[in-house]
Amino acid sequence: MGRLDGKVALITGAASGLGEATARLFAREGAKVVIADVHDERGTKVMADIREGGGEATYVHTDVTDTRQVQNAVATAEKTYGKLNVVIANAGILGSGSSKTVDQISETEWGKILDVNLNGVLRTFKYAIPALRRAGGGAMSATSSIAGVDRVGDTLSAYSVSKAGINMLVKHLAYELADDNIRVNCVCPGGMETRIGESREMPPDQLRARNAQQQAQRSASRLARQSNPLEVAHAHLYLVSDDASFVTGQALIADGGSTIR
Repeated sequence: MGRLDGKVALITGAASGLGEATARLFAREGAKVVIADVHDERGTKVMADIREGGGEATYVHTDVTDTRQVQNAVATAEKTYGKLNVVIANAGILGSGSSKTVDQISETEWGKILDVNLNGVLRTFKYAIPALRRAGGGAMSATSSIAGVDRVGDTLSAYSVSKAGINMLVKHLAYELADDNIRVNCVCPGGMETRIGESREMPPDQLRARNAQQQAQRSASRLARQSNPLEVAHAHLYLVSDDASFVTGQALIADGGSTIR
């Protein structure tokens, strides 16, 4: 018996990385999964793989900066599977601004990072709330970062601010939605083996050098490695499952111990 048997889960940014790992894990745990992303080819493949494995999944093109597309993703979950119980607001970018210091980053670059990472979580949660209420309650979890807790690094100002905003948004929503039987939490990963570096929009040689530098820094976690996205996906699973029935308003750090150094 899976921990999400009978549940319907909407996951943004689910075509690759942590979102993909979460979608595949949730399907194995019995959930019907709605894969929401802007990368149609990747998202469709994840959907096909889940179905071939005996699970239930649907892909819907979703840009979390577009309110109507987010609303459509929620509607797709209810129309396809009859309800919505679980939401993972995972879509996020580093953005071209994550290669620049505060005095170098443009307001447009700053705004794009916050619109995807923070406003995207707000939109996802905001328009999912009525569906969760109709289902009698549920659970939501966002992908934050240790960059939003106590990590300061060069050129990551906008990214860090966006993730810190998620941590506080989760607390407010957890307080506001408690009477609706809706729990809200987030996961704060450290370094993960994902493709998020592509969103820096840097020339390939610069991107490779930057990724190598960051991988060396992230390997300084107490466990001396980056995480596999599946490891962090299990943190999301815990937070939205009945195992965490008395957990809400929390930011769960999953970083291999790097923040304890």
